[in-house]
Amino acid sequence: MTIKITAKHRNNLLLAAVSSALLFACASPQQEKPPVKVNEPITEVKIEQPKSELSADDLLSKAETAEIDKAIVYLLQAADKYIDQQQLGKSLHLSNQLSRLSLTQSQQNYNLLNSAEALFELGELDLAKQQLAEIDSAAPTERQLYLNAQVHQQLGLSVEAISAYLTFYQNYPSSEINDIEGLYELIASLQPWQKSALKKQPVEGLNGWLAFDTALAQNGDNAVQLNKALSQWQSRYSEHPANQLLTKFSGLANELDKQPKVTSIAVLLPLSGREKSVGSTIQAGIIAAYDGQRELNFIDTNSAPMATLILQLQQQSPDVVIGPLLKRHVDSYLQIGNEKPQPSFSSISSEASLNPSPMSPEPSADVTENTLKTGLSYPWQTLLLNLPDQQQLQDNQFALSMLPEDEAEQAAFTLSKKGFNNAMVLSQNNAIGKRIAQSFANQWFQQTGTEITVVYYPPGKQMQNAVKSSMDVGLSDERIYLMRNRIKENVKSEARSRRDVDMIYLIASTDQARLVKPYIDVNISPFAEAIPVFASSRSHDKRANRNTRRDLSGLVFTDSPWLLPGMPENDALYSEAQQLWPNRSSQMERFYAMGIDSIQLLDKLSAMELIPSIVHNGETGDLKMNQSRVISRSLSWAKFRSSRVSPLAME
Repeated sequence: MTIKITAKHRNNLLLAAVSSALLFACASPQQEKPPVKVNEPITEVKIEQPKSELSADDLLSKAETAEIDKAIVYLLQAADKYIDQQQLGKSLHLSNQLSRLSLTQSQQNYNLLNSAEALFELGELDLAKQQLAEIDSAAPTERQLYLNAQVHQQLGLSVEAISAYLTFYQNYPSSEINDIEGLYELIASLQPWQKSALKKQPVEGLNGWLAFDTALAQNGDNAVQLNKALSQWQSRYSEHPANQLLTKFSGLANELDKQPKVTSIAVLLPLSGREKSVGSTIQAGIIAAYDGQRELNFIDTNSAPMATLILQLQQQSPDVVIGPLLKRHVDSYLQIGNEKPQPSFSSISSEASLNPSPMSPEPSADVTENTLKTGLSYPWQTLLLNLPDQQQLQDNQFALSMLPEDEAEQAAFTLSKKGFNNAMVLSQNNAIGKRIAQSFANQWFQQTGTEITVVYYPPGKQMQNAVKSSMDVGLSDERIYLMRNRIKENVKSEARSRRDVDMIYLIASTDQARLVKPYIDVNISPFAEAIPVFASSRSHDKRANRNTRRDLSGLVFTDSPWLLPGMPENDALYSEAQQLWPNRSSQMERFYAMGIDSIQLLDKLSAMELIPSIVHNGETGDLKMNQSRVISRSLSWAKFRSSRVSPLAME
């Protein structure tokens, strides 16, 4: 039955809305805006409607005696005004009351926009996004376009936020330097795999920004090359707003070019004890990429307390320190260095000097324990080979991240753009498996707004049972068994798997993947399409034999370029390493590649900090620094095809 809203009913509803709003305004204390922002927006929200000089309460009073249509306008303006006054609860209450009235389309849009902005200010970002999505307008307003960009930025949807900002500036151009710098910084903050997604966005003005960012990414650490690249960019995009940034970046590159070059390097690695094999492999990678033109010293972090080793560094006074590697050493190194500086080391015996050998002698016995525990300040740059658990990075301190969570985040982002609707994660039931699975699930939810199914399988024989259960094959087997019993005949049937899962992300070692992948394949219903299976680098071992690779056929995974055919950046270094260590495990290969990247990054650290677009194409991946001075990697994709591995373009 359809209920017709008559003029009388509309009047009653309006009166009720005004009364409710007035009561709420009188009863509610003024609500302060909570500090919930995740990221700083580029500028403040711009409102397209002329602002009334009246307060929100005055507008409510006028609505009481106005004609219906005029009263609704006053109420909409009052809700808007409450946002300006940071009385967000009152604004939302009034918007809710208005939503019950019969509004025109433009009034509905205005009301939804008020509601969305109030929710945004309260930090209810998902609800704000939903309200914006309900606005039906062929010509979005200035306020709507800008708020849409802000909401996506705060949600961490950077690609969509950039697209929204570009749409906004296409309609409402800005020559404000803060707006231009803000948009550049958002683009520059993207990882390479995010920029691949950005390139596919159908938005005007994007190509000029991408070309500008590419010029900086490829040439930012070389003033001559950068000035040439920017000049070429300018000739092509002479009217682009980023022209206002040319002087800034050209000046930065020139200043960086004048900085002293690195001439002395100290490396902190575990070169004895349990972790010797890892430390020695990284050391070998550093030596392989060493140019022989600079002083290079290695210090064994397992040979003495960290304070003793730092005294050795103080005596040596290197330009840059690589390491430490182990988390306990990283935290100790940072803790000592971050303490308040103490008096100089002039009183320390010169016998504590460092010799350039893998195993350096400890300082002489006259360096007491109390002396070793005094706080030190580090005048040199540091490239840590792990992230700290408890300490914060200070100026001149950088960290190279090899976290497996970064790999899962990249995979989830990339796969979420491929049209999959119901993904499943099959993960090892251990600490690292859970960390990787959670990282994948979080990124998937951020990009799609949907929860992902995560199944943790136990080791050993129970693994296949867990996989079978997750695919609901067991239920199909049970139905077949019951049917056979009922009709007392041998029913010819095949178990059918669930059909809602359209993609699986597998977190498994090579041996586990070899068992799970074929099992998934054979338990898919013959009436359903094969489910694509993707995996992390944990499933790839270069030493795997032909049979193992054949069992993994069809599996798509991510890994460092160093471990993929035809992908290493330096073919000469790769060939030499394969000749010296032909049977080294893939995990050790990754540490070796890390050693190569660590020494090659040293001359770029300052540039990467000042020019965030810069990307180093390394052996562990494409390396990029964030605002926290953490360098993370973007990996390459590959696929098992029968008995071989082939690189694959996924982004």
